[in-house]
Formats: sequence, C-alpha cells, structure tokens
Amino acid sequence: MDDHELLTRGEVEIQGRIMPASNATFYATTTLDGTTIECVYKPVAGERPLWDFPDGTLAGREVAAYAVSEALGWDVVPPTVLRGDAPAGLGMVQAWREPDPGQDPIDLVPAGATPEGYLHVLDAYDGNDRPVSLVHEDSAPLRRMAVFDVLVNNADRKGGHVLAMTDGHRYGVDHGVSFNVDHKLRTVLWGWAHETLDPDDARAVRSLADELCTAGSELVEVLHDLILDQEVVATVERCERLLRRNAMPVPSRSRPSIPWPAF
Repeated sequence: MDDHELLTRGEVEIQGRIMPASNATFYATTTLDGTTIECVYKPVAGERPLWDFPDGTLAGREVAAYAVSEALGWDVVPPTVLRGDAPAGLGMVQAWREPDPGQDPIDLVPAGATPEGYLHVLDAYDGNDRPVSLVHEDSAPLRRMAVFDVLVNNADRKGGHVLAMTDGHRYGVDHGVSFNVDHKLRTVLWGWAHETLDPDDARAVRSLADELCTAGSELVEVLHDLILDQEVVATVERCERLLRRNAMPVPSRSRPSIPWPAF
C-alpha cells in the first residue's frame, strides 16, 4: 500500500496544529488497514483570503502542483490529495516528509563566501546589520525544483519550503499560491538565472506541454477540476515560453522576485 492510497482512503486524525502558518495547518495521521503514516492537513475553511487568488482555492492548487510534479516524473511534491471527509472539512492532505536537519540546501553565509558546490543568489544584511549572501546548492534535484516553480508560477518558494532528504532528494512544499495567470514567480532559487535549460529537464517540460495539449488526458482532466481553465492554459504557455527561450528566467525588475521573508 503506497502513501497516495493511504492519503486517499485512510482515516485522517488531527494530532496538533503547526505553528506559525498563515493558514490553518495541522499535523495529522492517516490510517488504513492497520497502516499509519504522518501527514499535513490544510482545510479550506482555514485559508486566509488573498486579493489575487480566488477564495477557497489554495488546497486545490497544492494538489494541482502534485499532479504536475508527477507528470514531470521529478517527485518534487510529496503525495497530495484533496479530501472532503477530513475532520475540519474539505482540504489538502499531504504525506509528511521529515527533512535532514544536518543539510542546508539554502543558506545565508558571510558576504562573498559562497561555498564550493553552491550558487550565489543575492547580497543583503542580516538582522544584526552584517553583510551576508543568500546561496543555494548547485544540485540536480534543486535545479528541477526551480524549473518546476517556473512552470507552476510559484509565488512563494521560501528556503523553509525546501525539504532536504538524507539521500540527497529535495522535496518542495507549500504550493497554495501557484498557477496564477499573472507572472508571480517569487523564489530563492535564482542561482541558475540566464543558464541554458538542462537537456533532460527540457525533455520533461516538452512531455508535460504535450500532455497538457492532449484533450481528454488524465492530467488535463485533473487540473481542470482543481484550478481555473485559464490557469491550465497559462501553464501550457509557461512551458512553451521556457522551451522557446531555452534558458532559465531572470528576476523581474518590476515586481518582487524574492518571497518575504526568504526563510
């Protein structure tokens, strides 16, 4: 029995609230046939209204992000489902992934001291007015996450939204503010800006675009149930734009490109 089946059919039980979080977020478990896994539960009723996203849609966007992650074959997003029978009502339920506390794929270092194997993002000052540099590792899992964020138009890729697994895999979480038709990419993963798209990544993006353009495909049907029709079209356009330019985007000069706070 895999995690997706447990999340879909298991009994969800809230164990506690995760603090702080801008929306109601619960640590929970789901149990089926004697098997229990940990999960995160975000009920629609606990979503804070946003001016630029329709009310009550953040949970669906989280599930849509998982669907795109699966279509790409990159396992960026942990298994995620929409449940209408959870304790606080309709909401997103996502498999818990415990990060390795000894790894820092995204970090602040003294200004100019970018470690080997890391990429520089920006220079700033910390809370004690010391000059620091924001850096992130130069790894394939994180690079694919950066590409994924471009495709889903992720408006909130904070450092804490990257979970470093012991085996080197990296999961991304908190995709409720994704898929907007307006350009809203805000991320700490700018280290590959201007760089040519990796050929393997480009092939995965091409495959995703083709699937999104196939009427009646399972992915298209799933996304139309979770996000607006025009947002599905905008996702195709982002795929095609990235492939056409064959290079990773650069930070915008007309709007914020780093989420606040960055961590």
